Amino acid sequence: MASSLINNGIQVYFDSVIGMEHEGMVAMFEALLASGLSGFLGCYSAIYEAALVEFFHNASARDGKVVSTVQGKPIAISKELFAGTFELPLEGLTDIHDVPKDLVLEARSAFSYDGKHLSTSSKKREMTFEFRLLNDILAKSVTVKAGSFDAVTHERFLMMSAIHGGIPINWGKLLFNIFKDMVTHASRQARGYAVQICILLKMPQIWNWENFNTLTSQLSELVDYINRGGSAKRGKVVAAAVRSLLLMIVADLVLVMKEADLAEVVGVNLRVKGITKVVDPTEDQEEALDTG
Repeated sequence: MASSLINNGIQVYFDSVIGMEHEGMVAMFEALLASGLSGFLGCYSAIYEAALVEFFHNASARDGKVVSTVQGKPIAISKELFAGTFELPLEGLTDIHDVPKDLVLEARSAFSYDGKHLSTSSKKREMTFEFRLLNDILAKSVTVKAGSFDAVTHERFLMMSAIHGGIPINWGKLLFNIFKDMVTHASRQARGYAVQICILLKMPQIWNWENFNTLTSQLSELVDYINRGGSAKRGKVVAAAVRSLLLMIVADLVLVMKEADLAEVVGVNLRVKGITKVVDPTEDQEEALDTG
């Protein structure tokens, strides 16, 4: 399975293709670049075949996230993390069938090899070379179609029309929905996004998500308790113990998610005065606090 994931994908080196002498090709790639797909199609990474196979074997869609386990460790990928990693726009069309009809009509002529109006469900050989290539890029790396690429589906023709016409598309939502379909067992969606998944697997934010959710919940409760003045009511000993536990939870959060803005993730004010260290944190926690 890993070999098919790798062989079917197309990555685009935009710096190179924009410098081509073929005017039609350059215009097509510039439209693709302007659509907001450059971070997704132009990314690159080493391929971890064993990790990819294990990821898909254990993957499912849950609570709006793609979740899995790799090497026994739970991971979770949200739409926001997915879109942010590849700089995908989160505004624009969410239904490709909403592409304006006048743009589709224009595309039926612009894409045509012989100048005749194409059907929105046509054969790739009826298109000019640049739009044959655009069809292949979308089929293999965006919608991820299995099998023959000779036919141009109605949905993909509409997608090409939107890109050609400069219509904003919510690629973050659209691509993440395809990603979720890839891990939904009842879906007929083919699997792909090998390079993108390998990039995500290297990000600390997706790992230990179950522990992270527990820690953030504990931290929220403790900060809320202290900021309400609850520690003063229980006395200095309890206050010191609570603050000590708070310190250790923050340290564990830094271990789990070093690069995140913890205040933003937890959604509470982390500025608590007088944090006192009563119980020594572990060696890993001390190192996390020193380097985090």
